[in-house]
Order: sequence, then C-alpha cells, then structure tokens
Amino acid sequence: MRLEGDALRRILEQQAQPVAIYDARGSVLGELSPARALQYIGSHFGVGNRIRVRHLRPCIEVARRAWRGGSNTMERIRNEWGVVIGAPKSGLQHRELPREN
Repeated sequence: MRLEGDALRRILEQQAQPVAIYDARGSVLGELSPARALQYIGSHFGVGNRIRVRHLRPCIEVARRAWRGGSNTMERIRNEWGVVIGAPKSGLQHRELPREN
C-alpha cells in the first residue's frame, strides 16, 4: 500500500523496525530508523501496510528513454538521397559507425 502525509507519519511514529530507503532508480541506499525517516515525508512516499512501513521511495518519476525497437546504432531505412522510405514501422537498419583510423 502507498502511504503519504499524515498516514505515513502516524505509522512511522509507532514503528520500531528500520525502514529501507530507495533512490529514483530503485536501488537500496540503506536503512533508517523510523525517527530519521520522518524527515523524508513530503519528498518520499512509504510502501507497506497499516502497521509497518517497509521502505521509502522518492515521489519523482524517472525519465526513461523511449524504446525504439533496436539498439542505439539503429535508424529508419533511407534511400540513396537520405530520405526515409516506407511506413514508420516498416523496418530499421544499422547505421554506419564512425571509424577511427
């Protein structure tokens, strides 16, 4: 359950077990005492139940790059003049990588 604001504060004030804290990417940063976790209310939300908060996560959304259907070296198919040909999802081809000589 996602806990925020006063509901999160009430549970942390009664809790004795430590609370894990995560960064925006989902990696564990460490554990905090419930008293120290009170400082993060507002910038983080709690995950747990009505008795115990298991961990805190930041309230921001992580910007993720859109999936292009290929790797970073893929691009849309072009003709000899460099114009994209075909439908938007007709296919991808590898672009040439710069060669170091």
